[in-house]
Amino acid sequence: MSVWGAIGAMSADIREGVSRRLWHAGERMPRELRRSVLVLSEAPVSLRGPIRLHGRVDQVYRTEYGRGALVVVDSKMRRRDRVGADDLMQLSVYAFILRHAPLSGHENAPVSRRGYLRFVWDDVSRYRRVGLYPDRLVINAYREYVERSGSA
Repeated sequence: MSVWGAIGAMSADIREGVSRRLWHAGERMPRELRRSVLVLSEAPVSLRGPIRLHGRVDQVYRTEYGRGALVVVDSKMRRRDRVGADDLMQLSVYAFILRHAPLSGHENAPVSRRGYLRFVWDDVSRYRRVGLYPDRLVINAYREYVERSGSA
């Protein structure tokens, strides 16, 4: 690579870093997520056992610049950043899936027991860190659903 090519590549890296920091500032992203690596975005996840679950996760980050735990983020288009039991269950199901069907390249990454809900309204984002339900509660909710619906 020529000197000018190297300078051009460094310049592009600098622009990308500045652009990312500006986006984080405008997004009001929590520090934990700013220091993380995005590993999944708008991606389907599924599990065939111990119970059958599937969904489409908004984002999964790996903390500590890609060396830490996986953290699930779900975005909601709401005026108020009110967290409901269904929101917590949704994030908890995604985390459960990731714990029992590890992501390729992140097999040894622990899955955090907390996640984030990102509320967006009028181009303003607000993040709420939430504790997730324990796995046994996810399993019990699944069993109740199967009993009520008659399907597995």
